[in-house]
Amino acid sequence: QLPGSRVGGYRLLAEILAGCLAADCVGPDGPEKAGRAWGRYLAGRPPLSPPLSAEASLRTLIALFAEIGFGTEVVDENGRPRVLLRRCPFRAVAKRHDGVVCTVHLGLVRGALAEFGWRLEVESLSPLAVPNVCALDLRPADGAGRVANDRSVER
Repeated sequence: QLPGSRVGGYRLLAEILAGCLAADCVGPDGPEKAGRAWGRYLAGRPPLSPPLSAEASLRTLIALFAEIGFGTEVVDENGRPRVLLRRCPFRAVAKRHDGVVCTVHLGLVRGALAEFGWRLEVESLSPLAVPNVCALDLRPADGAGRVANDRSVER
């Protein structure tokens, strides 16, 4: 856990998965649902807040992932933001259960972006796109804020 952070590291993962089990959200979409709920919670926005701009959403998302314990870097990928996630705080568990851990991360991002007002949305999350780095590709949201053909977590 990083100094000053509300929750991080394995404690956060344990809280998310325990909440998932307690809410009986087992099944393939359970980890993402739990991650979304926690993403909304960790975003910490007051009710009825105006939506953040795409730029502010990106900055706030980066700060949230840094607080959780990731090293982050944003690069331009054909005019769209790509967030490189380094130093996964759940790396040891993700090596054996990437389908769960990476899907929780996807849910965290989607939950936070929903709280920020859906100015950005997930195009893809590519676990270990390069050694020890996951790539989160974002795009501007369409008018509805969600796209039905979202590629989610790629394998």
